[in-house]
Amino acid sequence: MALSALQNDGEIRNEAVDFDHVTSKTLVSERIRRNLWRQVFRVTVPLKSGKRVEAMVVSDASAEECSMSDPQVFLIAKKL
Repeated sequence: MALSALQNDGEIRNEAVDFDHVTSKTLVSERIRRNLWRQVFRVTVPLKSGKRVEAMVVSDASAEECSMSDPQVFLIAKKL
């Protein structure tokens, strides 16, 4: 979900990504309705050049379906 959004936006290219080391960490999973959760993930995409692309992904999920909404992907431009 996050990788395809970053690819579509031109932030990453498949041939530049070190897919063996891509990570996703759940930051928040909060129940917003019966059988519906809002989840926030931090996704780190290491590039073969040594740089990293980082993004936050917000999506809704249920017990029946892991994606109940289109994910929102926010590119982290700079860490302070």
